[in-house]
Amino acid sequence: MAQYSVKTSGGESHPVSKERLVRLMFERAEQSLKSIGALAERESWGDACFWSCTAAGQALASYLVYAGGERGELESAGALAQRCAEFEPAFSQVIRPGKYLDRYYAITRNPDALPAGAVAWEWFDAADGAEAAQFAAEIVEFTRRRLPSSVHKAAG
Repeated sequence: MAQYSVKTSGGESHPVSKERLVRLMFERAEQSLKSIGALAERESWGDACFWSCTAAGQALASYLVYAGGERGELESAGALAQRCAEFEPAFSQVIRPGKYLDRYYAITRNPDALPAGAVAWEWFDAADGAEAAQFAAEIVEFTRRRLPSSVHKAAG
C-alpha cells in the first residue's frame, strides 16, 4: 500500500491519508487558479500564463494520486492529462488544452527560452493570459467533476 506524506516548510515529512493528500493538492490547484485573476488585474500576463499551466498541472496531478497512479516528475499539463486518461478515458478531452498550456511551461520559467532581449512578462498579452486562464479553469473544473465530493467540497 502506498504511503502518502506532505512536507512542512521545514522539510519534515508527515504522513497523511490519500484523501487528505488529494484534497490538499486540488485545493492548491484552486488557489493557483484564483491567483490568475489578481495577476490579470495587474496586467501581469506572463505570470498569468505561468499560473494557468501550474493550476492545470496541480489539478491533474491530484486526480492521478486519487486514481492510484504515480505523478512522478511530470509537470506538463498535456502529459499529466494523458496519464489521467489511462485511468479515466474521459480525460482525453483535456489533453489538447493541456498541451496548449504546455507552450507556456518553459517560456515562463526560463529567461533564455524567448528570443534575445525578450522577457516573459512583456512577451505575453491580455489575449494570451485570458486564453491560458480559460484552459486552466476548464481543466480544473473537469477534474473537480471526477473527484469525490469529499475532496472538492473541502477545497472549493
